[in-house]
Amino acid sequence: MGDIILKTTDYAKVIQQTVDNDYQLLTIEHPLCKASVSLYGGHVLTWQPTNEKPVLWLSKTAEFKSGKAIRGGIPICWPWFGPLLDTHGNNLGNHGFARTNMWQLKAIDITPDEVSIVLFFNGENKHSAWQHAFVVEQTLVFSTSLSQKLSIENHSNEAIFFGQALHSYFAVSDPKNVRVPHLDDVPFDDKVTGEKQQLDRLKNCAGPIDRIYHNNSEQIIEDKGWQRTIKVSSNNCHQWVLWNPGKDIASTMADIHEQGENEYICLEAANTSWQTIDTGKVKVLSQRVDVI
Repeated sequence: MGDIILKTTDYAKVIQQTVDNDYQLLTIEHPLCKASVSLYGGHVLTWQPTNEKPVLWLSKTAEFKSGKAIRGGIPICWPWFGPLLDTHGNNLGNHGFARTNMWQLKAIDITPDEVSIVLFFNGENKHSAWQHAFVVEQTLVFSTSLSQKLSIENHSNEAIFFGQALHSYFAVSDPKNVRVPHLDDVPFDDKVTGEKQQLDRLKNCAGPIDRIYHNNSEQIIEDKGWQRTIKVSSNNCHQWVLWNPGKDIASTMADIHEQGENEYICLEAANTSWQTIDTGKVKVLSQRVDVI
């Protein structure tokens, strides 16, 4: 199957491409940016404003394979974050199923200022431990900034509980060159040591690091190597997760290319504890990324 032009103007276009195993990608070409999105996982893969370095990191060994998340870009962890444990402590799966299912394209709009893409994912009984009926609509706006909005609608006859993270992989010169200063002295749970409600000031973001910060304020990623600052803000997300696996863990992960851990940090707008949506109701979560 060849490329299909889904929408075009005299200055911009959105193309559907087919990659390994017949997975479809949407490629955005616009005077203000270029980007790509996978329908598998509803997953933003790349975004690069014109005359800037790529803002998102995508592994050279990322796999497009049923049941496996794509390494890099912005995986959507939903309807839970981290492991889902049963009453016996057995893990029923990590980070939910939104990132390992096909999403559908609903709409594309191109203007001189931006490209907007709307995707949706719906169903029920998607997992033995999470059988609710739902519709998740994702609105992506690509321009000199990137905005991402999830609208979650409960179609079941009871309240539903969910957790989530927009698991953003940000491209950097080297984690050793990077700080996230607005997380200084913010309480965090350290998943490496198991200690909770810690306080400190990170000198850099070199791994291994895996922290849940209990804070929802706007964040900035300062990269002295590339002389670049990235601003990340969120709405209705109550935590930030900061993660880099470090060399030893990354070397065991086939979908992180050699020394790839030196090329990114993850800063994730998240709800790591259960959130509630009553039957028939909608909850909206979002983030925005700017290069400043």
